[in-house]
Amino acid sequence: MYPLLEKSFNPLVILVMMERINIYFVLNIVFSLGYKNAITKNKNEKYVGK
Repeated sequence: MYPLLEKSFNPLVILVMMERINIYFVLNIVFSLGYKNAITKNKNEKYVGK
């Protein structure tokens, strides 16, 4: 009855989109954690250097 709705709400399409979102979300978390760790390491090295 609603081919456009069926296409846009296709479970496979939703799963693929969810997988892409999850991958980007995980990468974002990993990069942010790595960035924070790098900053804290730099701060610690600076304090140790002083």
